Amino acid sequence: QGGASTAHGGGPDAQGGASLPQGGESADKVKDFASGPCNNRSMSLSDGPPAMSAAPTTADLAAPFGAFSAILSGWAAAQPDAPAVQDDCGALSWSELEGHTARIAARLAADGLARGQAVAILGTSSVAYALVFLAAVRAGGVAAPLTTSASPHQLAAMAADSGARHIFVDRAKLAELGEDAFPGMERIVLDEALDDWMASEGT
Repeated sequence: QGGASTAHGGGPDAQGGASLPQGGESADKVKDFASGPCNNRSMSLSDGPPAMSAAPTTADLAAPFGAFSAILSGWAAAQPDAPAVQDDCGALSWSELEGHTARIAARLAADGLARGQAVAILGTSSVAYALVFLAAVRAGGVAAPLTTSASPHQLAAMAADSGARHIFVDRAKLAELGEDAFPGMERIVLDEALDDWMASEGT
């Protein structure tokens, strides 16, 4: 089961593997990712930075890494209307990806997310999942993907051990676990409540 290439090995359990679409995909295919719940999601990312043509030099390795928010903003400025990420429900352009991750990161910061604190995510691959993963890093936290194949007891233990205050979860998975799952944590339903939960534009 494959997840988005932005996630590390513990990433989301996807119904289908992620794949990269063709770079020439037109901007008119960019749609609202939150248009409604989707089943059997698969997810893909657009072409990102070009592959390196040669091994990095000593100067390359000595150069400081760019700030994560600056990298996203740079790609949003360079190709704002190009599709950046998509699933079976729709897609986001680079400018929308940058804006949404900024709003989610702002809300996490407003809620008191500490640097290095975990943000738990439980669900299948989707645009919303990718947004939360990227926003957690952008806010200075750590994305903590929980595997959907774990038992309720295991998920409860993993969530508690992570130290996360927030858990973003698919509606289907929350229905399976029950409304009393993850007591003491703020639960945000990825495929229903994310738009309303994130900070207002310009925050």
